[in-house]
Amino acid sequence: MRLSPTRTALASLALLLPLALTACVVHVKKGSGSDTSKPNTDGSDADEAKPDTATETTPEEDADSDPARAEAPSLAECPAEAPEGGANYCTEDGKLAAFSGPVDRVKVPESAEKLFYQEGTDTERKTYLAISAVGETLYIRHVTCENCRRVLGKGYTAHLDHMSEEQVKALQAELGLDAEVAALTTAAAWKDFASNERGMGTLVGLAAKAEGEL
Repeated sequence: MRLSPTRTALASLALLLPLALTACVVHVKKGSGSDTSKPNTDGSDADEAKPDTATETTPEEDADSDPARAEAPSLAECPAEAPEGGANYCTEDGKLAAFSGPVDRVKVPESAEKLFYQEGTDTERKTYLAISAVGETLYIRHVTCENCRRVLGKGYTAHLDHMSEEQVKALQAELGLDAEVAALTTAAAWKDFASNERGMGTLVGLAAKAEGEL
């Protein structure tokens, strides 16, 4: 039996329809799990490290703990009377630049630089001469009998940077230095004098001076 043209067209269309449906199938590959991270809603890059906003603070320096900034102690008023067996050396404005007196009145700071030290030959009385300095302040202890009932000798404290050359010369004469010795107006000058041959010989001789009854 021969089919009519209309039926032939319908039969052909029925054969092509399954092929068209097969070609329209879309394959979607799902992930292994759902994304639980929160969305970035501020527009910034999530991988960008946040800057460290902490700043290092430095405590203020304490001026009192800094020796370079601490004020030097002011000179005392010059006393009306000199120490027993000693002398006061005063500035023009009435300040005490130096003094001499009983050796036990001179207290040498532990931080003082030792410029000279020599013991005498009298081991019974035990004598010595010690010269030290802190900056331009000179400390001299000339002990002529340490083993006596009372320690004998003379001590000196001198702020050299506040003394005139005449005052320094007078102090040197009181100690026992020759008049020919130039004024030792700085701690460095005393250190040099104590280390050269002439000065050392003079100081060693002074260290040997002994007096007093045991």
